[in-house]
Amino acid sequence: MMRFQQEHEHMAGLLDLMLVTNEATDPRARANQALDWLMARDGVISGGVWLAQLSDLVCLARRNLDLDDVVPVIQWAIEAGTQAPLTSVYQQDLRLTILPLGITNDYRGALVVITQAPPDPGELLLLRAVAAHLAATITRPQPWPSQRAGASDRVWEEFLAHAAHEIKNPLASIKGYADLLLRRASRDPADPLRKGLTIISQQVARTLGLLEQLSDVARIGTDRLALDRRNWDLAELVRRSVDEHQGVDELHSLVFEGDGQPLHGSFDVQLLEQVGGAMLSNAIKFSPNGGPVVVRLRRADASAPEAILAVVDQGIGVPAGEEQRVFDRFFRGSNVSGSFPGLGLGLFVTREIVVRHGGRMWIQSAPERGTRCFAALPLT
Repeated sequence: MMRFQQEHEHMAGLLDLMLVTNEATDPRARANQALDWLMARDGVISGGVWLAQLSDLVCLARRNLDLDDVVPVIQWAIEAGTQAPLTSVYQQDLRLTILPLGITNDYRGALVVITQAPPDPGELLLLRAVAAHLAATITRPQPWPSQRAGASDRVWEEFLAHAAHEIKNPLASIKGYADLLLRRASRDPADPLRKGLTIISQQVARTLGLLEQLSDVARIGTDRLALDRRNWDLAELVRRSVDEHQGVDELHSLVFEGDGQPLHGSFDVQLLEQVGGAMLSNAIKFSPNGGPVVVRLRRADASAPEAILAVVDQGIGVPAGEEQRVFDRFFRGSNVSGSFPGLGLGLFVTREIVVRHGGRMWIQSAPERGTRCFAALPLT
């Protein structure tokens, strides 16, 4: 009975993965969604999806993998043309499993998964099913950039991180002096400089926030977004984010709903505060007519070591078919582009932080009927 239940869960999960990836039109998005789905499973540490083009490999998606370590092994596995998954020791007690992607005997890529232990027969069957689905959906001939182009992307992302850091320093000084002058001007309600200094301070703060997002994207692209984990109460973190956003403007009212119980887990406090702040900021920004923003936090159920954070607004919502794409890098909804400021990076960075904590994110929305944004995070 337990084996039947496990197989049923595997099939249900695989069906869910197929439905999600089939909504994406970009092969890179499909590869990332499949990888996120695998990373959410117990025991999966990291992984990646590659396609072969001529003598090069194209990386469609990866999480916490050293290219120098895995690329030669992947290339050998694809050239060998074996249909059987290859499992070997990766680092210490970790196992690397390579599953070639191909149709019939034409192998064009590979799914790579790093696990804490060798996959058992049921898990291996599930991985082969995922590989088969990816092979059918992303191995069509594409004019992909080569792996060497990927190296250029890494150089660009390193430059972006350095440039963002260098630009933030003078902006921080500008904001510091503007705030100092604003405090002095505030002593005199009639001071004509107050309005101008307020605008300077607000716009510099906004620019610093955008640069911080670019820095996060660069760190993600170069695998430098490290987690500083410690045991912490998630409920305290969420309440802190809500308190910081209280009174942001007169149009919105924030409501926190929790059961009052601590929800302990191994978290990077600073990054998870960033997650809560981004979810709340989105709810406020995309509710231009105001209204309540409700923040709910609860344990998934009595037995599951998982907490569900939900932020609910009454804003403009997300157009149908774009619910998954809002997590893509630089994607902006068709109903917000040109009307709301932003780079389309907030949810991309937020989901990356949640995924690296072993969690997942999703949204439920309808145009002009508000949005419910969810983050599930593991507890200890």
